Amino acid sequence: MSERGYDDKDQYGHPRIPFRGHYDRRRCDNRRVWAETFSSSTLKRTGEWWLGEGEDDSSSCLRLKGNIENPIGLAKVPVGIVGPLLLRGKHVTGYALCPFATTEGALVASATRGARALTRAGGVHVMISKQCMTRAPAFQLRSMAEVEILWKWISSNLDALQKQVKLFSHHSKLVELEPVRLGRLLVVQFKYETQDAAGQNMVTSGTWHACKWLLRRVENDLPTVNIVNFWIESDVSMDKRMAAMHLFQTRGIHAQAEAWIPEAVLKSVLKIDTKTLLECYNVFQHCGIHTGGIGCNINVSNVLAAVFIATGQDVGCITESASAQLIITPATEEEIRSQGKYSGVTKATDKLIQLELNQTVTGSEMEHPYGGIYACLILPSLVVGTVGGGTALA
Repeated sequence: MSERGYDDKDQYGHPRIPFRGHYDRRRCDNRRVWAETFSSSTLKRTGEWWLGEGEDDSSSCLRLKGNIENPIGLAKVPVGIVGPLLLRGKHVTGYALCPFATTEGALVASATRGARALTRAGGVHVMISKQCMTRAPAFQLRSMAEVEILWKWISSNLDALQKQVKLFSHHSKLVELEPVRLGRLLVVQFKYETQDAAGQNMVTSGTWHACKWLLRRVENDLPTVNIVNFWIESDVSMDKRMAAMHLFQTRGIHAQAEAWIPEAVLKSVLKIDTKTLLECYNVFQHCGIHTGGIGCNINVSNVLAAVFIATGQDVGCITESASAQLIITPATEEEIRSQGKYSGVTKATDKLIQLELNQTVTGSEMEHPYGGIYACLILPSLVVGTVGGGTALA
């Protein structure tokens, strides 16, 4: 750790940020003063540290260790509340609020309007069907034949690799290995379950130690195979990268949400009728295909960015997390009525659903035969966690 102050320079005489590795309040503040002088700017507001209950500013600075280097203060981002939204899931059923950290005007209002529509329609059904965090190391060999020999050995040693991972992580579980063959390059996707954590760091550590064990064993078990080079990540994981694979190969959590929204709710809350909405969605799909868009959704990234910042998620993961698919199809009045009965949580809610449905005119009075819409948002690669990373600071 550097103890030098404002005149800190490297061996070539270039200036360096002072007090590197230190997180006490005094050095953090002095580092900010140095940054102000160096950049001829004023960062007074940035230096307003937060206070936890029973804490002083000194301990609040120390909490940052492990989440950021060279801290000089905190950025103040406004946080708004969206909701209440009626959720219907396996583990959570009831009304929920969601924090949005954003400076984008109308985002919170728009999301709250959507939450109102979904709640008045009977709520949104949510489902998590899979969790998978990946790391994809690459092994350079001399030929395709050696690739096959190595892959056969790796696949037959899954149990041993799982034990190696467990030695260094009690929270990640290696569940599957999948090969990608590229000539004489073998990429192996290590697929993990990471409990309540997003898990990107823990799977990197687990994969690193497992591969170091692998490299030692291959020297003895496969003396005719020569691993020319090894990389801990090949970019097959497409970590924080936009890729079509995030739609069909989960990296994170595979989450879905669906709702049946009556015509009356569309008109009263969203100010649109079913026919117009379906026509707009149809145009949106065609134009998205024409431009080569990945997935089909409407500004999912706006919402994810706001929620990620408010809850301490890895904001860089918005890229793959926003690879989403929005499905909107017409729904008959009978279908909406049956789903309203199926989804009842409280008698008051069921009564509200029926009131909305009763406002939907019959087919003979309508310009179209629809009673409303069925909507489903699919997030195949939602990288989130409730522990680890910045969640302790949120």
